[in-house]
Amino acid sequence: MLACGAVLLLAVLSPGCSGGGGPKSPTDPVGPAPVSFDLSLETEHFVFRFGQASADLMDDHAAALEAAYPRVTAELGQSGLPRITVRFYPDLESFRAATGWDAWGLIQGPNAFLMVASPFQPVIVVHEFAHCVTLHLNGTIDNNPTWLWEAVAIYEARDFIHPQSIPCLANRQFPSLSQLNQRGGPCDIYRVGYTLSEYIVDGWGLPGLRDLIVANGDVPGVLGLSVAEFEAGWQRFVEERYL
Repeated sequence: MLACGAVLLLAVLSPGCSGGGGPKSPTDPVGPAPVSFDLSLETEHFVFRFGQASADLMDDHAAALEAAYPRVTAELGQSGLPRITVRFYPDLESFRAATGWDAWGLIQGPNAFLMVASPFQPVIVVHEFAHCVTLHLNGTIDNNPTWLWEAVAIYEARDFIHPQSIPCLANRQFPSLSQLNQRGGPCDIYRVGYTLSEYIVDGWGLPGLRDLIVANGDVPGVLGLSVAEFEAGWQRFVEERYL
């Protein structure tokens, strides 16, 4: 990790570490919330911090994360990771009040993230964990480009939405990668990200996906395609497999 990575757990990430100013995303690295938790649970790979209101859900969160851990770390080519700390807020209201984010999870760096405990949502907790593993693979504190950063986490969480249920894809109006870097809207990266990663893995294998992460989404340099060719190939892949 770069030197500034060690600061992530102690202070709000500065523009110099985050790669620029501007609004942050729900999964951009952030500083720790000013909330303390008096209960803890340690599993083989995680440390949970939480309050009494969340205690009944910790076994479920632990089971989901430990079940996904071998697959996610293997697919992203990471081993020997330190324990990852997860701080749980009892509900969305307390999470929003403490963090200022309208989201269900926030990463704090490669070894920590924040989560809403209730309702239990295994897809989201694995999604945030995948972001941590991606940061270890990338070797920096960068999270760019957005389309790849989120597509990988969605794929690793197995958060599949069938393209027939996504109007833009069903109508053959596929977004560009530049459009997918802008979160929000009916055809944003959170809806279509799974098939983007699936297309990469289908054509170039998991090594191709990992190489893209390391290269910050350099499609021409890693995959040997122009961005336009990559976008067209993704559309063909989705149409042939799902539409």
